[in-house]
Amino acid sequence: MKSEQKGGTMMEALMVLSIITVLSISGIKLMNGLFTMFKQNMVSNELIEIQKNIAARYRVFGYYNDIPTDIEDWKKEKLLPSQMIANDEIHHRLGGKVTILPKFKNADDELAVYYTVQFDGIPQKTCFVIGQINWTMSQSSDLIELKINDHDPFVLPTRDSGVEKGADNALPVKLNVLMDACKSGDNTMIWTFR
Repeated sequence: MKSEQKGGTMMEALMVLSIITVLSISGIKLMNGLFTMFKQNMVSNELIEIQKNIAARYRVFGYYNDIPTDIEDWKKEKLLPSQMIANDEIHHRLGGKVTILPKFKNADDELAVYYTVQFDGIPQKTCFVIGQINWTMSQSSDLIELKINDHDPFVLPTRDSGVEKGADNALPVKLNVLMDACKSGDNTMIWTFR
């Protein structure tokens, strides 16, 4: 009789250990998922803050020729979240390089009426998340174009752009089109604002 009780107790102990192991693994996966979502949101927030700060600083002039090219000017102007500047370079939360440049409508123009924000080293899941930001509605911005890797730019539907609402290359980007544009591994995303 005693041997049966010891066996039952051993089985119970193994079941409890198994349950604890499964719960621990689930907890770790949950924490990793939450941490990944946190970093994706941080990258989204960095992009949104860059856009808002540049628009607030330069829109009044109607052109973006004076966007800083030197890291010291970026620091002085305080246009970027402070954590983005390290080792005299601009990086997003996931470690990829960030490039911000004025963009001219035509090659012979003197005034840059657009500017681009380029994020390199964007993982696929983050590409999905920040590619779905609906700039034209929820953020009240002036996004006119988004390029992801080698995919042709996604363009804001206007009379001048020749792109109609609902087209595959119309902003906001459709999820199925975004899934084709965002590859596994590192992605490069370029936003053009006016």
